Amino acid sequence: MANALHNAAMTCGFPSLSTLRAMHKGKHIELKRMAVPIKAKSNSDFDDSGVDISLSHRVDAVKLSKTLAICDHATALSQSGVPVIRLFFGESDFDTPAVIAEAGMNAIRDGYTRYTPNAGTLELRQAICHKLKEENGIIHSPDQIVVSNGAKQSIVQAVLAVCSPGDEVIIPAPFYVSYPEMARLAHATPVILPTHILNDFLLDPKLLEDNLTERSRLLILCSPCNPTGSVYPEKLLEEIAQIVAKHPRLLVLSDENYEHIIYAPATHTSFASLPGMRDRTLTVNGLSKTFAMTGWRLGYIAGPKHFVAACGKIQTQFTSGASSISQKAAVAALGLGYAGGEAVSTMVKAYRERRDFLVESFRDMDGARICEPQGGFYVFIDLSSYYGRQAEGFGLIENSDSLCRYLLEKGQVALVPGSAFGDDSCIRISFAESLSTLSTASFLSFPMANALHNAAISTITFGDDYSVSRCFFPSPSTLPFRTMQKGNHVELKKRVVVVKAKNKSDFDDVEVDVSLSHRVNAVKPSKTVAISDHATALLQAGVPVIRLAAGEPDFDTPTVIAEASSAGMNAIRDGHTRYTPNAGTLELRQAICHKLKEENGITYTPDEILVSNGAKQSVVQAVLALCSPGDEVIIPGPFYVSYPEMARLADANPVIIPTQISNNFLLDPKLLEANLTERSRLLILCSPCNPTGSVYSKKLLEEIAQIVAKHPRLLVLSDEVYEHIIYAPATHTSFASLTGMWDRTLTVNGFSKTFAMTGWRLGYIAGPKHFVAACGKIQSQFTSGASSVSQKAGVAALGLGYAGGEAVSTMVKAFRERRDFLVESFSKMDGVKISEPQGAFYLFIEFSSYYGREAEGFGLIENSDSFCRYLLDKGLVALVPGSAFGDDSCIRISYAQSLTVLKTAVERIEKALILLRSAALL
Repeated sequence: MANALHNAAMTCGFPSLSTLRAMHKGKHIELKRMAVPIKAKSNSDFDDSGVDISLSHRVDAVKLSKTLAICDHATALSQSGVPVIRLFFGESDFDTPAVIAEAGMNAIRDGYTRYTPNAGTLELRQAICHKLKEENGIIHSPDQIVVSNGAKQSIVQAVLAVCSPGDEVIIPAPFYVSYPEMARLAHATPVILPTHILNDFLLDPKLLEDNLTERSRLLILCSPCNPTGSVYPEKLLEEIAQIVAKHPRLLVLSDENYEHIIYAPATHTSFASLPGMRDRTLTVNGLSKTFAMTGWRLGYIAGPKHFVAACGKIQTQFTSGASSISQKAAVAALGLGYAGGEAVSTMVKAYRERRDFLVESFRDMDGARICEPQGGFYVFIDLSSYYGRQAEGFGLIENSDSLCRYLLEKGQVALVPGSAFGDDSCIRISFAESLSTLSTASFLSFPMANALHNAAISTITFGDDYSVSRCFFPSPSTLPFRTMQKGNHVELKKRVVVVKAKNKSDFDDVEVDVSLSHRVNAVKPSKTVAISDHATALLQAGVPVIRLAAGEPDFDTPTVIAEASSAGMNAIRDGHTRYTPNAGTLELRQAICHKLKEENGITYTPDEILVSNGAKQSVVQAVLALCSPGDEVIIPGPFYVSYPEMARLADANPVIIPTQISNNFLLDPKLLEANLTERSRLLILCSPCNPTGSVYSKKLLEEIAQIVAKHPRLLVLSDEVYEHIIYAPATHTSFASLTGMWDRTLTVNGFSKTFAMTGWRLGYIAGPKHFVAACGKIQSQFTSGASSVSQKAGVAALGLGYAGGEAVSTMVKAFRERRDFLVESFSKMDGVKISEPQGAFYLFIEFSSYYGREAEGFGLIENSDSFCRYLLDKGLVALVPGSAFGDDSCIRISYAQSLTVLKTAVERIEKALILLRSAALL
């Protein structure tokens, strides 16, 4: 059983769908369908209809992260009783230092569990700026920092922000597994430059210079390096900087995640601190490695404001801000002192002892070559001399993949093949485990190596040219560095400016191309996030603004989830602060399956669930997984602000179908049918709806389902994040529970709204395994798994009882009271139209009768944007213009605030409207 499981895992568990790959023809593609007859899990009159299960071209092009695949597989083996020693993962065996853990628990205890600004809390960004100045010699301001759900997200957002199709991303090999896949996600070309074990796996500046072209856009450097542990000396970085300075288009992403895990006499140099490099360098770092905070999911990017703002723009439409709890813990981490103080130095001392043990051990092993790592907690060992040998009871050792399978099967030691990192001659061993564990692994592995050695002597004869020094990586003269894809590059549109670096330089006044990717220019930032951040800034400046913009309950996370005796606190206290499987913990996915069956009438298995950093991430990954350029995403308007931008991120076309206030903003099935074409790929439904509060009846959904069933290419994404915030007699129906819809529906939900867990950043998607696996494939290269602390809290939330039990019903009762007050209040106002919401906590009110009026001291009210600016200026009430949701006649008001606050807000709005009416009469 173990061997069968392993073989499945080592192929990454996802079948190649090369026959489905989209063929580029300019901006759109030929539709390559894979329509198969399927049988829905629900009873159906049209179960055996053809459904197109093809995936987007990007899913087929991107590989699943091998490290995550191996981790998930080794975890499964351990859970089945196989005593696997796991030396594959970049995760410290140390617990998060006590002072950091305590800060996280205090955040929960003090109710610091709400949304933060998209870029991260000001407190944390200021702490990061202080750290960068004191430890790295780089000066940045808080608006040059974006905090994300881990360093991986920071990197991929940077690649997406600066690289357009056809651009080249220069990557020294061996490389971190996700770098090439991130380039492919941006439709850029990864250009791999090999390094050699004899040169400590360091990039040769001449090789770099020889391979730069006018399309070279981004150079990624990682020091200390994952997987090799190599550390770039300052002198070598200066040579590279001189080359970079000659190329205005070339930017540098400096991945410094392991900067403090370094062994003297090696020292760390930040690339941005070098002469002339600050204005073209994006520095990425995180808390996971240095502070043993892998499960907290927190990283950041620092750089020129122009580029960092573009990264933040993408983040507004992908995940929004990171966990509020983790951000509080990070402030404590950065307060431990220079380079993490004693807590970090203690860990580094242990890592050094482990490194020395492994280096000495493997130097004694026949046929092994090793380069002593100067940082990180990995050794990258050349074992290619064992390739081509037969192992009794196993078969032929062909490459690093089969060698790792052999060591897992025969030695029960899980390692990562070098092929994952771009060098098939090696394997990576993590020494982020105790010395006793490493000793056991060596004890088990040595007999395996000896067995292979003996097998080679008895059964295989190599030619004279075969030796331990054999390297399977091609030489620079023979390696095809660059594979340009026809039709997959764009005209270079440069925006070159002359910048003066803030640090002293021999080449301060240099040209730098500050142009951004086409996708950043096409995508709009989230207006709700922008308005919420602006209102927060006004409050911090002492302006008494009433914030009715953000969709965030004013209730604290229910006690059983948040307080000292509960899951979130216990997760930290018990050390549940490590990486989880990419798809989420089995415990949480099982709880989600139980909830969906009992509450929604939909049956799923855990491998049909993917947990993410919020429902927003779940939605955008589904769009990226299913939609190729030229596909159409059908979106009823008014819509959640991010839906059209998510379609644009996938190079798909958002098709907006308007609804009317007179029809409670519900989609007309006839209008839907009239707008469907052969390119219609995804219909997004949101019920209860943000921003209108409309709830789709079962009868109306059944009419829509009958139309969907006629179109094999059309899939449905059902956003049900507000499902339990609903007011009788309205009831919620899950689209996947309808006749024939299970096999073509992806259901998205989360914990933010129902359980007042906005700051915990937790959502999920459920659907057919084929589609959910594709979403997981993208997630493996974008953020990896969600916060381990939040997942424990999620299990507790789903254990509160049907529909959240008394805790949720108490909140819903309060929301209903507030809704009734607002509906009654606004119904009495002149020039206002209102549709009574049946769910969620928003009113979408038409105020267009006030457009065209002049306000004294303000000017003309032209549209919903200027109307909201007027109410903020004159009434100090922050609302969201309807233009953000696709209906400029309305504004959205959130009643996720206390009745007292809402009464004050209504008074302020009414006074402001009276002034407008008076101005109109004059």
